Amino acid sequence: MEKKPFVTKSQVEEIVKTYPTPFHLYDEKGIRENAKKVKEAFAWNPGFREYFAVKATPNPYILKILQEYDMGCDCSSYTELMLAKSCGFDGKHIMFSSNDTPAEEFAYADELGAIINLDDFTHIDFLEETIGHIPETISCRYNPGGVFELSNGIMDNPGDSKYGMTKDQLIEAFKILKDKGAKHFGVHAFLASNTVTNEYYPKLAGELFELIVELKEKTGCDIRFVNLSGGVGIPYTPDKEPNDIAVIGEGVHKKFDEILVPAGLGDVSIYTEMGRFMLGPYGCLVTKAIHEKHIYKEYIGVDACAANLMRPAIYGAYHHITVLGKENAPCDHVYDVTGSLCENCDKFAVDRKLPEIDMGDYLVIHDTGAHGFSMGYNYNGRLRSAELLLKEDGSVKMIRRAETPKDYFATFDCFDFYKNLKFDGKDFVAENGEHFFFRNTSDGKYLFSTNRGRVIPTAMKVEDQAPLSEKWTARIGKRYLAVNFTEQDLVCGEMMNGFTLRKLAGVEGVLVASFSSIPEGEIYGNFEGAFIPDGEFNANGFLQTPSNGSRDLLCPDFFEKDGVEYCYVASYLYQEESSLKDYQGEKFEDLPSGEQNHVYRIHEKLETLPEVLPGRRLMVLNDKMEVVYDSQNPKDYKAIEAGYISFI
Repeated sequence: MEKKPFVTKSQVEEIVKTYPTPFHLYDEKGIRENAKKVKEAFAWNPGFREYFAVKATPNPYILKILQEYDMGCDCSSYTELMLAKSCGFDGKHIMFSSNDTPAEEFAYADELGAIINLDDFTHIDFLEETIGHIPETISCRYNPGGVFELSNGIMDNPGDSKYGMTKDQLIEAFKILKDKGAKHFGVHAFLASNTVTNEYYPKLAGELFELIVELKEKTGCDIRFVNLSGGVGIPYTPDKEPNDIAVIGEGVHKKFDEILVPAGLGDVSIYTEMGRFMLGPYGCLVTKAIHEKHIYKEYIGVDACAANLMRPAIYGAYHHITVLGKENAPCDHVYDVTGSLCENCDKFAVDRKLPEIDMGDYLVIHDTGAHGFSMGYNYNGRLRSAELLLKEDGSVKMIRRAETPKDYFATFDCFDFYKNLKFDGKDFVAENGEHFFFRNTSDGKYLFSTNRGRVIPTAMKVEDQAPLSEKWTARIGKRYLAVNFTEQDLVCGEMMNGFTLRKLAGVEGVLVASFSSIPEGEIYGNFEGAFIPDGEFNANGFLQTPSNGSRDLLCPDFFEKDGVEYCYVASYLYQEESSLKDYQGEKFEDLPSGEQNHVYRIHEKLETLPEVLPGRRLMVLNDKMEVVYDSQNPKDYKAIEAGYISFI
């Protein structure tokens, strides 16, 4: 078959104005069309469900597309289970197939109500000890041993595989599980990987159908489903024709009618767990030629490497390459196409005939939609690229941002070393130090927020709002101090001790609350959030991006009492600074107890601190409202000339 990219040179040239190469790009139209074909191919089986192999492409945006077609998730780890749950998949839509499984993963799968697929006979007792029971619905993985052979030759060697149980073990497992309370059973098998033949699934199905007839006879178990797992592959090389899922589905149907229906098992559901077939052809890695080298061979260096796609490096796997704009040019040059890792195997192609490649050319590396990005790693400190979705309407949506150095070093955040790292690049703050900044695209203006690098960068499309009223304008520049938090509160300590208001430059009618914090705080760090007024006293959070606190927290409510302006933000009460009294040496014992803290302005140098009574808390803020002393976590106090003191 001819390998044609689903993206054009002109499209890539437009994309790179916003998202630099390299990046993984997915074809929404192709994904949806393929999902429909899979469902149609097995529509003859009322209980059919595809459980997409999350390991192939663990991206929530991809999973949500497949969810629209009633597909489920095949998960093999705790984090994959987390991802499925976060995308709204319920228990019956989650298949947990793992091996050498930690106890906490079985426990979490059971908590979610996932269908657990046991890989080994010994896992029966382990599962029961871990979760305290045997689920009513359970599956076991079968390994027939020997070799798996089709008419086109040996496909794989199950006898050398670490997965599954023998037939005798499977029979005994079903009996034991039934005695322990299991009521509904399934059988799972994976015998070959990436088969490019329409014979594989029907052949596998026939063996499994005969197996469950025998299991039914010997155990009396209620077998509800057969899971054909994955193994239906894609043609990575252009000399092969793709699998025809309609022919495959009909082949399974024929075996079903021949074996199961006569045995009274015509209500058994068919499950599949295809990753490569579902996504592989509908993703590509887009990279740019940045270097050429002429020694004993001709080399083209690109800005991607094995960190972005490792299959060619570790398997010697073939991935077709198209030079965009030169699709019809003669392939009269021979190149090794290389990445930058300090490993000679970091090559996307070896001795590949390609058109002449010029610096700046964009290369599409085909069939990376499955086991592409997901197998990436960080050797040499290389960072994994963004994932983008080419939508049906031709627009492009970022569905995973590119990694940054902050991600690479994130696991050092519990060490002092981390504090010495400076994350001041464009991915964390704008050039002027602003933590809200804009980027214009062909699709409009986008506001980026990083919360001073403490939260992953998020972005949303923005438009101007109604101009600020006089009352809101009058609040700009004012300070508000928290006056109702408790002696145990961690948030008002690390952050949210006070805030100031300013306009968000770049978009009309949006305000920013900049909250105070402990400099070099270890828990929350600094926090800024944007909001838009709703009337004269109330406001709504402006940023509608996941992981951004302002989405839920920043809906401030202002009010006046006895001539003093107050504000509620996320249940914290703030008082306008000009109404605070100057500190005159007050002590805890001098102050009446009440719902509000006693907060004073420091108007002259504060040399010594008052004694803190048991069950109380003292906090000192400098003139930037940054915490310089907190009795909850006491450190050496250095006298300040101006600021605030709070008796809690």
